[in-house]
Amino acid sequence: MRSVFLPIALALSMLVADPAHAMPDPADGERFATERVEVAGLVKHPQSFDVAALEKLPAVTLENVTITGHNGHVMRRIGTLTGVKLSTLLDAAYIKVREPEDVKKMAIVVSASDGYKAVFSWNELFNSPAGDAVVLGYAVDGKAIGKEEGRLMLISAHDKRTGPRHVRWVKRVEVLKITD
Repeated sequence: MRSVFLPIALALSMLVADPAHAMPDPADGERFATERVEVAGLVKHPQSFDVAALEKLPAVTLENVTITGHNGHVMRRIGTLTGVKLSTLLDAAYIKVREPEDVKKMAIVVSASDGYKAVFSWNELFNSPAGDAVVLGYAVDGKAIGKEEGRLMLISAHDKRTGPRHVRWVKRVEVLKITD
């Protein structure tokens, strides 16, 4: 069991060390803006969702989300974020498993067009209340997300420090098996 979580912990520790991702330069929006997210890796039905396709899926709304940096400072407050649970996208693509135990060895990597990544375990998304608040958002406070955040942003709202897994410019969700 320990060998499954160690790679995830190491990957997460590398993510929190990127203070440059905290405050985007306005020019980054033009350079990194995304209009669709690809779901790939160990899935039976790889798919690509644009904003219109995401809006057709069951929507969730997170309220009063505070994005905090790795040191706890407040970076941004969001009144409402509307989007789709990450688990809903993964259900649509249908994660491949040979044996039921395989899900314990799955890591889900969310990548941005600027190279930023956030990592989740299958258990976090499907076997924990935390998964209900891991949302790929397409609207903030009732308005489409602007290019400065890529039209698609991921937030893990139940994290104690939400900034390290707040991903702007989301372009890919990949399911990986982290151990044999």
